[in-house]
Order: sequence, then structure tokens, then C-alpha cells
Amino acid sequence: MLIGEVMFNGFYAGQPESYGREKVVFLTEKHCAVCGRKIKEGYKFRDVFSSNFGDHYSFMFPLSDAVCEYCEVLFRDDFRRIDGILCSLTQCLIVNPKNSFGMDLSRLSNVKVITKSDILHCLVNPPDPPFFVAFKNSEYKNKHFIYQAVVNFNKNLFFISMNGRRCLVDRALLQRMLDILQSAGGVNSENVKIVRDVIKSFIFNTGTEEVKETENKKKAKKNKKEELFNALFNEFKPLADKLVQNSFLINILSYCRND
Repeated sequence: MLIGEVMFNGFYAGQPESYGREKVVFLTEKHCAVCGRKIKEGYKFRDVFSSNFGDHYSFMFPLSDAVCEYCEVLFRDDFRRIDGILCSLTQCLIVNPKNSFGMDLSRLSNVKVITKSDILHCLVNPPDPPFFVAFKNSEYKNKHFIYQAVVNFNKNLFFISMNGRRCLVDRALLQRMLDILQSAGGVNSENVKIVRDVIKSFIFNTGTEEVKETENKKKAKKNKKEELFNALFNEFKPLADKLVQNSFLINILSYCRND
């Protein structure tokens, strides 16, 4: 199952509203430029993409002039005006739709609006597979990003896409990180910054039994945060190997911090 099918069903419940693009029947069977499936009807490439779109090289059949009905919905302009999306076949959560978001979401019973601070709860309680998760920040402002996500079939180990970069999420590790941070005062800017320094300490000392005092730790002391640094350092130390392998998780925490 491909991402367009999940979106087609999870957001639109299999019945996407008209978007002003004409669906056509092709004279010969074609490949969808985006996903590569063979289709006999769909949309003309030029009707879906503007001349400014520059990521064609990442498509399965970039030279095809056809787009299937599933992939077409991924490239509707309204989806450039959200910060993120978590979508399964039966439910879709969208993050912070902007005022310019044109769709009336009240009529879509399976669609719910959430904020960035809700994301972490959703990641440790993901929907039943298949599902996908994608986020973006100001670097990706007004850009299409949903098509870069990955369809997941495992709730405990899954990928998310952030600004087009894919990150493997270990659900149990993320839950443990959240538990530690909550006991230290929450997922706020100060705590996330200290955890980033802790992870850097682990990275710089990978393979040693005793983690030496690093420049990050010295910096924390100078900032009079030694006590909190040491507390988090000791809590995260048993997870050091996993944190080094999944260091991109700190970017997710930073993105979803609640201050």
C-alpha cells in the first residue's frame, strides 16, 4: 500500500471532493509519475504540478505525463498550509492548519486538528497500521511535503518524515525519554537543550565504559545547570547506545516542546 492510498481513505474516506482538476481517460495505459502504478485514467501531470515544482527526480516515473487519483490528493495546495500530518486508513490528524486552509474540516468526521504539543502523545500511541507521519517547519514553508513520508506497518518501530528527512522512531525509547523529561519538569526548551548535550556526550564517548567530562558538560556547569544535567545524564546513561543510534529523536522533541 502506498501513501496516496492511505491519504485517499484516511482523510477523504475514499471520496475526495472536486479540486478543479479534470480527470481524464488516457488513450493508452500509463504509469503514474509519482508512485509508478499502471493507470488507464487519472490526471495530466501539468494539471497537478506547476512549473516551479522541482522534486520530480524523486518520483518513480518522472518522465510520465500522468498522475493517479491517489497521488493527486497529496499535491493539493491546502496541504502546504499545515505543519504536519499523521494519517491511517481510518483517521487523519493534521497539525496547525493555517487561516488560509481552504477546506471545511467540520464535515470530515475522521479528521481532527491537533497542535505540536499533541504530537508526542500521538507518536507513543500511533494508530493501527498502515499509517504515515510527516512534519515540516519554517524551512519548508508553503512546500509540498506529505509525499515524502513512508507508509508504516509496525507500531513499535516506524518512520516519520521531517522536512523530507526520514527518522526511525523506536516507540519504547521515545516513551522512556518522555517519562524522564516529564519527571524533570516537562518537554520544554531548557530540558530539550540539556538532553541534546547529554546525547552529544554519549556520541563523543561511544565505546567507553566511563563517560568522561566533555565540553558539553563543562558548558552546562558554567550555565549553572549542573544538577539537572547530571540527573538527566544518569537517567539516560542506560539508554546511551540506543540514543546514539536514534539521535534524530531529539529533533522531534525540540519540534514538539510545550513552551
